[in-house]
Amino acid sequence: MGRVNKNKLHIAVLMGGWSHEHGISIKSGKGVFDNLDDSKYSRRAVIITPEKKVKLLPPEIKPDDDSLQKAEVLTFLSAFDNLKKWNIDAAVLALHGKGGEDGIIQGFLETLEIPYTHSEVLSSAISMHKVITRQIYESNGIKIPSGIVFQENDDIERMIFDAGFSFPLIVKPPQLGSSFGIEIVGNIEELKISLSDLWNIDKQILVEKYINGKEFTCVIINKKFGEKAEAMPVTEIVPVNSEFFDYEAKYTAGATEEITPARIDDTLAKEIQSISIKCHEILMCEGLSRTDFILSDEGELFILETNTIPGMTETSFVPQVARAAGMTFGDLLDLLINYAIEKSNTEN
Repeated sequence: MGRVNKNKLHIAVLMGGWSHEHGISIKSGKGVFDNLDDSKYSRRAVIITPEKKVKLLPPEIKPDDDSLQKAEVLTFLSAFDNLKKWNIDAAVLALHGKGGEDGIIQGFLETLEIPYTHSEVLSSAISMHKVITRQIYESNGIKIPSGIVFQENDDIERMIFDAGFSFPLIVKPPQLGSSFGIEIVGNIEELKISLSDLWNIDKQILVEKYINGKEFTCVIINKKFGEKAEAMPVTEIVPVNSEFFDYEAKYTAGATEEITPARIDDTLAKEIQSISIKCHEILMCEGLSRTDFILSDEGELFILETNTIPGMTETSFVPQVARAAGMTFGDLLDLLINYAIEKSNTEN
């Protein structure tokens, strides 16, 4: 299959995947697909199934319930052979979690020499793991909440006592996004139950001191390959019904008030932006990243995590922040695609 329109770039939007975030990724992929300028791009939806197969839709067919139901299920190799014959120019990644945000799909695309958006293999793998990123943040003088990493059969009570921790604490699976599995526990029994439930997900579970305060996030973008990353306006996060920015708050319309630019003074805004750029750089992120913060009631600023493929659903920050920065979501996608192609052309 050659090009039908030589003036349009052939862009595949990868979504779905086999992580807990499959459904959220589909929503992100739909958001990307709908906001790609069809005067510039021939768009194609690539849905990776939980069974690690691929539903490859024809060009310009939107990934709605009807088209997904009818789509033929292909192997990875067959689907991407089809995309190569279609003369794909680049892949836009709308994948979240294991298999999509951790370097696996990035390595596959590298092997096939298909340019792709967002971060490379190593950066993706490192940034996905909260325990490893904590070590990198600490070694670079970036303040993080105090935490303990538990493994199965650890003496939980002794380790909590030795660390001088008091409840409440917050439990975090290191390699899950979208706040899956994150829970606030109020006593040792609740902690033991939470950890017991999570051992089938990961061999290590992170437990941090719970910090009461205001949450913020900052998107970083590389507008052009070879140029320094830039910070977008800071967003203030105000969950309406939740104690913190959990899964429901992230993906339920109206469950969170998101204020861009944040209601903070310029000094704090610049500090958040500066730290976000530093995180983007030390984790070797590219294209786009989003770093989350909490400002404690005592006025201390802590970093929570950096996301290499932030959500792009109708309730996500990225489209909102783009508008606050004076660009459309489509403009932002143009920058990501151009960056990926420029980088590939430079390296090949």
